[in-house]
Amino acid sequence: MDDLERYIELLDRLGLALDSVWLDGSFISGKVTPGDIDCSPVIDAARSAPDPSITADLNDMWIAPRNRWKHEPVPGIGRTLNLDIYGIVKVPDAHPGHGTYAALRGHWDDWWQRSRATGETLAKGYVEVVLS
Repeated sequence: MDDLERYIELLDRLGLALDSVWLDGSFISGKVTPGDIDCSPVIDAARSAPDPSITADLNDMWIAPRNRWKHEPVPGIGRTLNLDIYGIVKVPDAHPGHGTYAALRGHWDDWWQRSRATGETLAKGYVEVVLS
């Protein structure tokens, strides 16, 4: 849990305002010692003011780095994190990119609800932690 807390704090320092974080995987299962945390931080574009130094690589480095930070030390933290990160940028309904946001949100909502390990098609759910 410390890794997730550090990542959330780093996003805040970088000017990315979190609306919520979706959690899934063994972290929310009955597993006593999960190996990592699978998550989708939902970034509120309207409340965010990203540091200009990060905008060139914003998505690949900070919003959706996937498992990158398991293998590379995170800038600003100085060590690796046991996180799989697939973020979403939330935009207002009137924003021209709202359709893309809605499609991406739907994709990850469906993804986190499925049990890929067993191949089951029934929904299993995930945890949403609201931060705003």
